[in-house]
Amino acid sequence: MLALAEERGLRATILRLFNVYGPNNHLSWWGGPVVTFYEALLRGELVEIHGDGRQTRTFTYVEDTVEAFLRALRSPAARGEVINVGASAPVSILELAGLVQATLGIAQPLRARFVPYEALPGRYQDVRHRVPDVSKAQRLLGFSAQVSLEDGLRRSLDWHRSLLDRQEVARA
Repeated sequence: MLALAEERGLRATILRLFNVYGPNNHLSWWGGPVVTFYEALLRGELVEIHGDGRQTRTFTYVEDTVEAFLRALRSPAARGEVINVGASAPVSILELAGLVQATLGIAQPLRARFVPYEALPGRYQDVRHRVPDVSKAQRLLGFSAQVSLEDGLRRSLDWHRSLLDRQEVARA
């Protein structure tokens, strides 16, 4: 993609995003595990953990992602580059589910059901560890994610609760 843009005289920048979460995420697995965990727990259901839950990811709050885009737009050094945008602290999916549950004030044990990969549609494959190298974002954009996972989860919870309130008003 980048090579094609450069062949046509365009100096494009590609930002590779890693697990962006926050307000207005799609309310399904397309929105990622944070949204599905909140939605399940707020409905009194169990969170769905694919595999054993020990796979690791980083989660980047939407405001940080927007900041990376703004910096890339302003930075001549970013032209023609592919840059990873994400947080740098990995967390397992099990830990994430526990953090989401804790922000709701739900005591342990974790309210989850485990779904083996074989039970998922298609030939589902999962990457065991997906943690971006964000050194280029730091070097070229002066960017590093600022919102901690715990703070971002609290902000996300506020949005999920307001969405639930709006849905209840609409049903009344």
